[in-house]
Amino acid sequence: MPNKNLPKPALYPRPTRAACSPHSLTRDRCAASIRKVCAECAGIEFILQCNAQTRSLWERVCGEAAGAAAPPPNLALLYDESMGLGLPCSTWRAPHAGVACGYAGGLSPENIKEQLCSIGAAAAGRSLWVDMESSLRTKTADGKDVFDVNKAVACVRAVREMGLL
Repeated sequence: MPNKNLPKPALYPRPTRAACSPHSLTRDRCAASIRKVCAECAGIEFILQCNAQTRSLWERVCGEAAGAAAPPPNLALLYDESMGLGLPCSTWRAPHAGVACGYAGGLSPENIKEQLCSIGAAAAGRSLWVDMESSLRTKTADGKDVFDVNKAVACVRAVREMGLL
Protein backbone atom coordinates (compact mmCIF):
# COMPACT_ATOMS: atom_id res chain seq x y z
CA MET A 1 0.00 0.00 0.00
CA PRO A 2 1.52 3.38 -1.00
CA ASN A 3 2.47 5.81 1.74
CA LYS A 4 0.10 8.78 1.38
CA ASN A 5 2.32 11.00 3.54
CA LEU A 6 5.18 11.11 1.03
CA PRO A 7 5.37 14.27 -1.06
CA LYS A 8 4.45 13.91 -4.69
CA PRO A 9 7.44 14.06 -7.00
CA ALA A 10 7.72 17.23 -9.02
CA LEU A 11 7.01 16.68 -12.67
CA TYR A 12 9.20 18.52 -15.12
CA PRO A 13 8.67 18.60 -18.84
CA ARG A 14 11.41 16.69 -20.63
CA PRO A 15 12.29 18.60 -23.79
CA THR A 16 13.51 16.56 -26.71
CA ARG A 17 14.80 19.52 -28.73
CA ALA A 18 15.79 23.06 -27.99
CA ALA A 19 14.45 25.59 -30.44
CA CYS A 20 16.22 28.80 -31.38
CA SER A 21 14.39 31.90 -32.36
CA PRO A 22 15.33 33.54 -35.65
CA HIS A 23 16.00 36.67 -33.59
CA SER A 24 19.76 36.90 -33.03
CA LEU A 25 19.40 38.39 -29.54
CA THR A 26 17.50 35.28 -28.40
CA ARG A 27 20.12 32.99 -29.97
CA ASP A 28 22.86 34.98 -28.24
CA ARG A 29 21.10 34.61 -24.89
CA CYS A 30 20.63 30.89 -25.46
CA ALA A 31 24.33 30.48 -26.31
CA ALA A 32 25.29 32.53 -23.25
CA SER A 33 23.09 30.30 -21.08
CA ILE A 34 24.75 27.16 -22.43
CA ARG A 35 28.19 28.65 -21.76
CA LYS A 36 27.10 29.59 -18.22
CA VAL A 37 25.82 26.09 -17.44
CA CYS A 38 29.01 24.56 -18.83
CA ALA A 39 31.08 26.85 -16.59
CA GLU A 40 28.98 26.14 -13.50
CA CYS A 41 29.07 22.37 -14.06
CA ALA A 42 32.68 22.02 -15.18
CA GLY A 43 32.83 18.33 -14.23
CA ILE A 44 30.04 17.39 -16.64
CA GLU A 45 30.42 17.01 -20.40
CA PHE A 46 27.65 18.66 -22.38
CA ILE A 47 26.82 17.47 -25.88
CA LEU A 48 25.34 19.88 -28.39
CA GLN A 49 23.83 18.39 -31.52
CA CYS A 50 25.18 19.97 -34.71
CA ASN A 51 23.02 20.09 -37.80
CA ALA A 52 21.40 22.67 -40.06
CA GLN A 53 18.61 23.30 -37.54
CA THR A 54 20.99 24.07 -34.64
CA ARG A 55 23.73 25.80 -36.64
CA SER A 56 23.06 29.34 -35.42
CA LEU A 57 23.34 28.12 -31.82
CA TRP A 58 26.45 25.94 -32.02
CA GLU A 59 28.29 28.55 -34.07
CA ARG A 60 27.73 31.02 -31.23
CA VAL A 61 28.60 28.56 -28.45
CA CYS A 62 31.75 27.42 -30.26
CA GLY A 63 33.04 30.91 -30.86
CA GLU A 64 32.41 31.09 -34.60
CA ALA A 65 30.32 34.23 -34.31
CA ALA A 66 32.24 37.50 -34.44
CA GLY A 67 33.80 38.38 -31.09
CA ALA A 68 32.76 35.14 -29.39
CA ALA A 69 34.94 33.42 -26.80
CA ALA A 70 36.51 29.99 -27.25
CA PRO A 71 34.17 27.01 -26.72
CA PRO A 72 33.75 25.70 -23.16
CA PRO A 73 36.27 22.90 -22.43
CA ASN A 74 33.49 20.54 -21.29
CA LEU A 75 31.44 20.92 -24.48
CA ALA A 76 31.30 18.22 -27.14
CA LEU A 77 29.59 18.42 -30.51
CA LEU A 78 27.51 15.62 -32.00
CA TYR A 79 27.41 15.96 -35.78
CA ASP A 80 24.04 14.53 -36.81
CA GLU A 81 22.52 15.84 -40.01
CA SER A 82 19.60 13.41 -39.54
CA MET A 83 18.60 15.45 -36.44
CA GLY A 84 18.25 12.41 -34.21
CA LEU A 85 16.24 10.34 -36.68
CA GLY A 86 18.99 7.76 -37.36
CA LEU A 87 18.95 8.41 -41.11
CA PRO A 88 22.10 7.71 -43.13
CA CYS A 89 24.45 10.59 -43.85
CA SER A 90 26.17 10.86 -47.23
CA THR A 91 28.94 13.24 -46.11
CA TRP A 92 30.50 13.95 -42.75
CA ARG A 93 31.48 17.40 -41.49
CA ALA A 94 35.04 18.11 -40.37
CA PRO A 95 35.13 18.61 -36.60
CA HIS A 96 35.33 22.02 -35.00
CA ALA A 97 38.86 22.76 -33.76
CA GLY A 98 39.33 22.41 -30.03
CA VAL A 99 36.02 20.66 -29.33
CA ALA A 100 35.49 16.94 -28.67
CA CYS A 101 33.24 15.45 -31.31
CA GLY A 102 31.00 12.55 -32.14
CA TYR A 103 29.06 11.50 -35.20
CA ALA A 104 25.59 10.03 -35.69
CA GLY A 105 23.16 9.38 -38.49
CA GLY A 106 22.32 5.96 -39.86
CA LEU A 107 25.27 4.17 -38.27
CA SER A 108 24.65 0.48 -37.71
CA PRO A 109 26.48 -2.80 -37.13
CA GLU A 110 26.13 -3.48 -40.86
CA ASN A 111 27.80 -0.26 -42.04
CA ILE A 112 30.05 0.80 -39.15
CA LYS A 113 33.32 -0.15 -40.87
CA GLU A 114 32.51 1.74 -44.06
CA GLN A 115 31.13 4.74 -42.21
CA LEU A 116 34.07 4.91 -39.80
CA CYS A 117 36.40 5.14 -42.78
CA SER A 118 34.41 8.11 -44.11
CA ILE A 119 34.09 9.73 -40.68
CA GLY A 120 37.79 9.18 -40.02
CA ALA A 121 38.66 10.93 -43.28
CA ALA A 122 36.51 13.92 -42.29
CA ALA A 123 37.97 13.98 -38.78
CA ALA A 124 41.53 13.94 -40.18
CA GLY A 125 43.03 11.85 -37.39
CA ARG A 126 41.17 13.50 -34.51
CA SER A 127 39.82 11.35 -31.72
CA LEU A 128 36.06 10.85 -32.05
CA TRP A 129 33.09 8.82 -30.88
CA VAL A 130 29.90 7.62 -32.52
CA ASP A 131 26.26 7.57 -31.44
CA MET A 132 24.23 4.76 -32.92
CA GLU A 133 21.72 3.86 -30.25
CA SER A 134 18.66 3.53 -32.49
CA SER A 135 20.31 0.86 -34.68
CA LEU A 136 21.31 -1.15 -31.61
CA ARG A 137 17.71 -1.85 -30.64
CA THR A 138 15.56 -4.90 -31.38
CA LYS A 139 11.83 -5.57 -31.10
CA THR A 140 11.14 -8.56 -28.89
CA ALA A 141 8.42 -11.12 -29.59
CA ASP A 142 6.08 -9.23 -27.26
CA GLY A 143 6.73 -5.95 -29.10
CA LYS A 144 9.12 -4.35 -26.62
CA ASP A 145 11.90 -2.18 -28.02
CA VAL A 146 15.11 -3.22 -26.21
CA PHE A 147 18.83 -2.53 -26.41
CA ASP A 148 20.46 -5.49 -28.20
CA VAL A 149 23.84 -6.24 -26.66
CA ASN A 150 24.65 -8.62 -29.55
CA LYS A 151 24.46 -5.70 -31.99
CA ALA A 152 26.71 -3.63 -29.73
CA VAL A 153 29.23 -6.47 -29.55
CA ALA A 154 29.16 -6.76 -33.36
CA CYS A 155 30.13 -3.06 -33.55
CA VAL A 156 32.95 -3.49 -31.06
CA ARG A 157 34.25 -6.47 -33.05
CA ALA A 158 34.12 -4.46 -36.27
CA VAL A 159 36.04 -1.58 -34.69
CA ARG A 160 38.61 -4.04 -33.31
CA GLU A 161 39.04 -5.61 -36.75
CA MET A 162 39.81 -2.12 -38.07
CA GLY A 163 42.54 -1.79 -35.44
CA LEU A 164 40.86 1.17 -33.76
CA LEU A 165 40.61 -0.42 -30.30
